[in-house]
Amino acid sequence: IQLLKSGSVVSLVSDAGTPNISDPGAILVDECRKNEIDIIPIPGPSAVTTAISVSGFSNEFYFYGFFPEKIKDLKQDMINLFQLNCSIIFFISVILATLKCFLKIVLIFFLLC
Repeated sequence: IQLLKSGSVVSLVSDAGTPNISDPGAILVDECRKNEIDIIPIPGPSAVTTAISVSGFSNEFYFYGFFPEKIKDLKQDMINLFQLNCSIIFFISVILATLKCFLKIVLIFFLLC
């Protein structure tokens, strides 16, 4: 952390897949986040592992995929997802990517909380 604060560039490289997922590299990511040090992942074949590796979230995560387009289905899925005790990663399709649709998703989730 002191090296990074002094302006040095540090790289974390692994020969066993994406670092920081169920691995001690997560400690370094957590400390960088606490010290407001930028973390730049190098994308691999999976956007999910790239994102979770630098998120600072729990090593336990659930990859949901894309949300359904029908609100009825979305509500049921949110009820199910709310029961999980881990980070949840999801994609949003172009159809749901409008601000109005995204706000509906967020509202449904928080109403369940």
